[in-house]
Amino acid sequence: NVGGSELLDDLMSFQDAVEDATAKAAVLPRWLALPTALWPTERRRREVQRKLEGLLAPLLLGAAPSGDHAADGNDEVEDDYKDGEDGEEEEGPWLSSFRKHSIPPSEAAELVLGLMFAAHKNPAIAAAQSWCHLTECQEEEELRAKARREAVEMLGALRKRHGKRRKEGTKSGSENGLNDNGDTSNTSNNHHGESLPLRPSDILLRASTLRSAVLETLRLTSHSIGAIRTVMGRPDGGEPFVIRTSSGEKYSVRPGETVALSHVTTSLDERVWGKDAGRYRPGRWDELEEKEKNKQKEEHGRRRGEIGIDGATKNDESASEDDATAATTAKRKGGALSSPADEYRFTAFSAGVHKCPGERVALAAVQIALALLLERDSRLAEGNAAMPEVDWERATLAQRAGPVDVTLLRRRTEHVEH
Repeated sequence: NVGGSELLDDLMSFQDAVEDATAKAAVLPRWLALPTALWPTERRRREVQRKLEGLLAPLLLGAAPSGDHAADGNDEVEDDYKDGEDGEEEEGPWLSSFRKHSIPPSEAAELVLGLMFAAHKNPAIAAAQSWCHLTECQEEEELRAKARREAVEMLGALRKRHGKRRKEGTKSGSENGLNDNGDTSNTSNNHHGESLPLRPSDILLRASTLRSAVLETLRLTSHSIGAIRTVMGRPDGGEPFVIRTSSGEKYSVRPGETVALSHVTTSLDERVWGKDAGRYRPGRWDELEEKEKNKQKEEHGRRRGEIGIDGATKNDESASEDDATAATTAKRKGGALSSPADEYRFTAFSAGVHKCPGERVALAAVQIALALLLERDSRLAEGNAAMPEVDWERATLAQRAGPVDVTLLRRRTEHVEH
């Protein structure tokens, strides 16, 4: 609770300012965007960063602050980061990493400001939007019920795993996860036949309805504004930049000319996502996962044939399936939580050298936050006439045109009606 509500207000208002400045800078000429949007936001950033530095200094340079040691005389700074069970110290991952690597307060403050924006704000918006989209699916009652069952099971498995790690260490067979039937029992074995715990990523992946709901929401709401870019000339004086339309027409754009573009076009392209591209349908991600798995399975079989190994038979079908799953994971460079879609079709995390490095962490955070909302039986508050429409004025993720009043349980429910 370092900094209290005043710090949260500062962070939220700064993040709103960044969104506003980003949207303006995307469409205004540089000479106008700098003095009217970007420079004022930069000054605001430095002010907030100085406050963060003052609050972080006692935590990083000495004992955790408490009352008399509070930075800048802030009486709200409390020594309550020790919130583990039985008084066990449990620092957050960022604070622990800052201390481990001796990060100075000034650098830590800059990192925190960026982390609050990318690692907390946007995943929170995505989780809220995912909940809104699920709630709007009036004809998909079965989908919502399944998502809630998965939420309770997934969170239960994660809590058990975390609790056993803290109490017993990471011994084989001491942790639980979701199995194929959706309950919380051990689900895998090593070559000695001993039961092994599922990794957190595997627990998340087994909650396929939740994962698909998150991916579908991101497809429909990410990169909500467009941009204007100036075409640069080629150093070799080669062919001009050519734009091809969906109908096959070509337009040559000369150096110095500008192009207005929309980031959401690909996400709504019927040639990429089918005739229902504009519809919220999480099931399309299960279909995509299955296609990718079959593709990898076929590729694996082709490679076996090329090196003289007999193809898979009915007896080793399960082995080939495991190989295909492993190949799919390897294709994602070890990141099973990454999106199964091509990054140039699903652009939520950008692509190429500018691709978001926190894709897997963000997807996990959004899925867990959505699960928490469902577990607490979140519902539209009485008096809400209807869900506000999606609003496209934000620079990163589309939000809602008005407040969404929600009621939820203070404590999680232990049992869910099936």
